[in-house]
Amino acid sequence: MKEYLKVNKKAYDCAAEEYSQKDLFGGNNYLFYQPWVDMIFSKYDLTKRHAALELGAGTGQFLKILSDNRFKTTTIEFSSKMVEYIKKTSPHTLIIKKNIIDVILKNDEYDLIVAMAFLHCFDEEDLKTILNKVGKWLKGDGYFAICTTLHNITEEGYFEKQDYQREIFRYRKKWNKNDFERILDNAGFVIVDEFFHSEITKPKAWVSYLVKKNKVLENPLIPWHNLNIKLGIIYQVFLI
Repeated sequence: MKEYLKVNKKAYDCAAEEYSQKDLFGGNNYLFYQPWVDMIFSKYDLTKRHAALELGAGTGQFLKILSDNRFKTTTIEFSSKMVEYIKKTSPHTLIIKKNIIDVILKNDEYDLIVAMAFLHCFDEEDLKTILNKVGKWLKGDGYFAICTTLHNITEEGYFEKQDYQREIFRYRKKWNKNDFERILDNAGFVIVDEFFHSEITKPKAWVSYLVKKNKVLENPLIPWHNLNIKLGIIYQVFLI
């Protein structure tokens, strides 16, 4: 395990108790997270059973919402302390207590994969590995839901978590919107929905995406050298 991941594991173990006391989907936070939940659920028939995987589920609050809406839930979480809370919050969830870099799952297994404030906790090399895994685990018609912060410039380092009483430092990557979308595009994902929101209690700007796998890039028989889909416009460059 890379050194920065060891630092993050320790940081989230330290933050778990305080994190468990935050009502992420109630009170003032309701207005912040609820549009994201609505965006995801609008894509599914909630009378049917779906398979969902959440990456880095924290204390399991969103897992519980998924489970309460007929999703069969699984999570990958490497913080031992967070896992303890997930077991209480979402007892029906299958928990894989590992570093995601080391996890191997079946291909085309999940209707929904969720990464809420998760992807920015990895360096670019590991992020590319994770996105490659997600592309394999997600069903062809499945959705990948992402929530991350927005920044003017892309940078990385060890930053203190500002909204905790304890002094907690962790590694994170601060992404510029264009740079982050380039990473998604290069990994073979197409953005189908997005919205911007700000936290009520602190000055943080967030963007939430709903993306799907680019089916053209998945099909090697289609002779397109490059495909970029944005705002409904398709540009096709044919091999000559």
